[in-house]
Formats: sequence, C-alpha cells, structure tokens
Amino acid sequence: MIISCKTQLEMKLIKKTIHEQFPIKDKGPITIFLNMYFKRNRIKREIYLSQPLKIEKLLSNDKYNERDYTQVRTPTKVPANPDVQLFSEMCANTPEMQAIMKKKPYKSILGQVLFIMITCRPDIATAVSKCGQFAQNPGIEHWKALLQIVAYLNSTKDMCFKLGGITKEIILNAYSDSDWGGDLDKRRSRTGFVIRLNDSPVTWMSKLQTSIALSSTESEYVALSLCARDIIWCRYLLEQMGFTQRQPTTIYEDNLSCIKIAESHKLPPGTKHVEIKYHFIRDKIESKEIILKYETTHEMLADILTKALPFMKFRKHRNTLGVEDT
Repeated sequence: MIISCKTQLEMKLIKKTIHEQFPIKDKGPITIFLNMYFKRNRIKREIYLSQPLKIEKLLSNDKYNERDYTQVRTPTKVPANPDVQLFSEMCANTPEMQAIMKKKPYKSILGQVLFIMITCRPDIATAVSKCGQFAQNPGIEHWKALLQIVAYLNSTKDMCFKLGGITKEIILNAYSDSDWGGDLDKRRSRTGFVIRLNDSPVTWMSKLQTSIALSSTESEYVALSLCARDIIWCRYLLEQMGFTQRQPTTIYEDNLSCIKIAESHKLPPGTKHVEIKYHFIRDKIESKEIILKYETTHEMLADILTKALPFMKFRKHRNTLGVEDT
C-alpha cells in the first residue's frame, strides 16, 4: 500500500509539471485510445489491449460482395491455411482479372489488419506479411487469404494482448527462427523473431530475407543477426529508462549449427559468402551483451512468425505470445 501511495503521488507530480508547460485535462485511467481498448488487473499488475472496434469496422466494408461478406463472417481457428501457399502466378495477370481486383479494397483492408497486428495481435504477423507481398497486384487467392485474416480476427475479437505481470527485475529475452526457402517465387527465407520483456512481447518481426540462403543454417544465422540488432536497441532504450541490463540477453535458437557459427571465432567452410553485416552477432556475443541458448523446434516460439501453423501448434504459441481470452 505504501508503494501504491508513493506511485500515485509521483504521478500527480508528473501531471502537475506537464500542466505547467502544456495545459492538459486529467480524465483518469486510460480506457480507450485510437480505438484500442485498455483493461487492467492491478493486483496482478497486468494490462490487456484489444481492438474490437477496428475489427468491427473490417467486417462492415461496403465494397464486400455477398461472397466476401460470407467469408469474413465464417468462423476460422487460424489466420492462414497451412495447406495453401501464395505465389506470384496467382496475381491478376489478365485485363479481366485486373478489372475484378480493382473493385476489391485490398490495400485498405491490408492497412487495417497491419495496424491491428502492430498494436496488439502478433499472432497474425506472418499471415499479414505474406498478403503484403502481393499488395501491388493481388489476385483472387490473395484476396481470399486476406479475408481469412479478417474472419480469424472476427472469431477472436474478444481476445486481448496481455502485457506486464508481477516481477522483481526487468529482463530481456528473445526467440529467433527462420523458414528456409519458404518463398515459392524467389526461394527466399522468412525471418521471424520476438523480443520479450520478461514474458511480455515488446517487438516482433515476420519478414522475408533480402538474399537467398543456401542452407537452413545460413537462413537461421541471418535471422539471428537481425534479432540481435533489435535487442541491442532495446538494451540501449532500457538503459536510458533506468533499467540497465547487467546480464547478457538470451536468444533462444533451434539450430545448433547456427549457434556454433555465431559463437566461433573462425569462419567455417561454406559460410564465406555470408555478408559481413550478418556477423554482427559475433561481436555482441564476445562483448557479452548476448548469449545463445538452444531451444527445441517444438518449443520455438518464433515458429509462429515464420510460417502458417496447424491449429494446435498455433494455439500453443499464440498463448505464449500473450494473446488470450480474459
């Protein structure tokens, strides 16, 4: 109770100081901002974010035809079908198909689900990224895949993104993974990683790599380096906020060969072609800012950010990400 009172006094002082420079109105604890809902459990020190208004707006687009409207209202358990692959041959390549797709609000819907993903729904990151690849010239199959994301959000609109929790210290950790050659057009791999503050995700990525990896180890190594760059930024930010990370940040990785290359001072055969910038991870391991730990593929949280998963595995990782019913 003493801590709670002290915190309240500090907040009053902060608000008073701000008001002296910029006139403000104190409307009490935040409940909604940019259509995003906030709920708190002060006993558990948790906060829950959700976007039900944005999702409802997605369902009422006046450019949907009857078939579109039926699909977005049909319940689905996953945002992307693991048995369906998207590629460029599905794009609108005839004048007739292009005329049809011009009537579809593809970019508008994509932008809205992208905003929802960035703010509070990391579970749809992979599906949104894949649909984003074809934003310039989508075809009917791409449109159906985008509508499945909307249908999934509608089926799970009451779910919240949980942050916080009771803890004694602030510790960063991360999971890094890749899907080797998952892109059917150029055989590029997909990087997926999530950085967490204790058990709460604070940043995540699902993105195609810019170059073609010649092995799964190489694609994992590239993903690991990209993850490390964001971790260093997070460490600097926390330091500025007064939460200096005294210990190395742990990155969990499911490829032992990748870990060995990152921890080695030598350049193993078959890796000489890897761009110098990806060896950034080695310096950070040597400076003891980052440490690598092996995690089994089954438990690899970042797997949800590299590919479409079957429901049971998807649900397991979704819950670990903190997207759950409250």
